[in-house]
Amino acid sequence: MSSSGEKTSFGGYADFKLHYAQGAAVSPLVVHKNVGLDDEAGDVIRQVANSAISALTQVRDGINPAELSAAATLIARARPH
Repeated sequence: MSSSGEKTSFGGYADFKLHYAQGAAVSPLVVHKNVGLDDEAGDVIRQVANSAISALTQVRDGINPAELSAAATLIARARPH
């Protein structure tokens, strides 16, 4: 896939985009499922903030530094057609 012999597990750019979109999709119903109509404003703030923190933690923990570095190298070496 690249001149340096580095390979990814994707079949091509379209396959990469599909996998990226699937991983990035978040359902708003899941994010705020614990918020109720009778909840106090402070409780809602905490619940929404905790959901956001949890989502960011999952993103952080799901990133493979070696794969990210390899992807960055490939992008840096890419030449426009």
